[in-house]
Formats: sequence, C-alpha cells, structure tokens
Amino acid sequence: MQARPQGAAVRRRAVELRPLTRGRREAVLRVLSARDMHDFSVPDFTRKMLFDQLQTDEWSAVIALEGGDVLGCAAVHDGGAIAFVDPGREGEGAGSALLAWTETRERELGHEHHRQWIPDGNVNGHRLVRAAGYEKVRTIYHLVRSLSSLPEPSPPPPGITLDRPDVERDGRALHAADAAAFSGNADYRQESFEAFHREHLADGCLDRDFSLVAHHGDAVAGFTVCRDWGAGVGYIDLLAVIETERRRGLGTLLLVSAFADFARAGLREAVLDVASDNPRALHVYERAGMTPRHLVSVFEKPIG
Repeated sequence: MQARPQGAAVRRRAVELRPLTRGRREAVLRVLSARDMHDFSVPDFTRKMLFDQLQTDEWSAVIALEGGDVLGCAAVHDGGAIAFVDPGREGEGAGSALLAWTETRERELGHEHHRQWIPDGNVNGHRLVRAAGYEKVRTIYHLVRSLSSLPEPSPPPPGITLDRPDVERDGRALHAADAAAFSGNADYRQESFEAFHREHLADGCLDRDFSLVAHHGDAVAGFTVCRDWGAGVGYIDLLAVIETERRRGLGTLLLVSAFADFARAGLREAVLDVASDNPRALHVYERAGMTPRHLVSVFEKPIG
C-alpha cells in the first residue's frame, strides 16, 4: 500500500477497482516488478510466485485503474491481505482505494483482524496503514542460502525414518502434523484438510524429489514440502517438526536434506520465509547458513 509521498502534490484522479483477470496479468506483473525494484532493489521471486496464486479460487483480487493504466493490485485470502501500487503512481488515491476494498472484503469473509504485509522498504505504505489504525505485529524474514559447499546431512535421530511423501497415503497425517507443529505460533490459522491440500499438496505445490516425511514408528514426526521454483531456486514451503520431536536435530536434518536435494538437481539457491515470532525456527535456519534477503512487516488492526 502507498500513501502520498511527503511534499508531493495530490493529483485528483478517478481510481476504478475491477476484478483481476488474466488479460491484465502482464500489466500487473510490470507494476509488481517496479514495486519490488523500489522496495527491495531487486526483483523478488517470492512475490511473483505469490502473484500466480492470486487468480485461484482461494483469493479475491482486484486491480486499481486510472483510464487504461493499471496503478496497483490487492488480494484477500483467509490469512489477510496484500496490495501493491506502482511507485511512480503514488499519491493518486490507488493505495487508499485498495486498502478500503481489502478491509471491506475481510469483513465479508468474517476475519478477526485486518492484516497487511508490506515490505520494509515501502515507507509510504507503512505510513498509510499506521494512519488507518494498524500496528506492526511481526516481521517476515525471506531467507536465502547458496547451494554451494553444503554440509553432509547427519544421520536421523534414533527411531526416525525418512521417506518421500505420498500425498494419498500421508496427506491427512501431514495436515495433522502441521497443526501440531504450528498451532502455538502467533500467526497460525486453522485450516481444513481441503484448504491445506490445495495450498501445499496439490500438483505444482509439492515435489516428491525435494520433500521428506520423517516417521517415528507409525506417526509423522516432521516433514518438508518443497518445490523447484524455476530460475535455479528451490523453495521450502513448509518445514514442520512436532513438539515432542524437537531438540534432537530433526529440523536441521530436514533442512540440510532439502539443500542437498536441490543441489543434486542443479539448483543454485534455497529460499524460505519465517516469522520473527518463531525464534526457534529462525535460529535453526541461520545456524544452517541462511541469511535474510528481504524483510516484510505484518500490520494488523481489529475488525470493527
């Protein structure tokens, strides 16, 4: 979201909101690329991949238009809202219009809070949502690691066996393990098995060659959901270890194993996202050599 830059004159334009359609895809991607270069100084692969999800049934999405020009885009999901405006078109009302739309849509969906993700480099966006009553609640670290000079994965902890996931066989157990691993996190939201399957296990979401399930007996102790994002990037979508299996090195083993699988496939780097209020996971990732590339602030306010 963008507020009017300080000292800039407001150009009074009629901003129109319309549903996002595939015919506007390239125009919206150009706006997103400009936004990323402004906020991150490099194109951000994570946000481009996220954009690919905006046109699924899980998202409600609109674009902001002035004349025939696409000024920005906003989308609402069960977990909150994202939005972006062309940095060259700030101060024309698109940010405020998109913010108002996301809040209306979140109320319609019965959300408990309004939630916005805004890159740390987007100062005007931070200013806009703070003025609207939002407060920062956490930071999302986008971590990256080169896949050269990797350590060898250690042997599994006693009693643990590793296998590639089978969605038909393991899907519901992975859903239950995900809830057990993350339900204590501040940003956790309960989701049905169907929603979990669509977001993490469906075709294109999980690559068996890069993902693992750790079993302790017949129970799932932990797992990874990973995939090849293209351009030499391996993405770790989920890495979960249930509470009773922690502090035995299983999380590190799953992480390093993903690195090794990516490297064998010729990928050049691994990426994942972790929240600042999950310090245990952040420590594991940093100890394995992952470093922050981007920071994104999460803002919330109660729905009135």
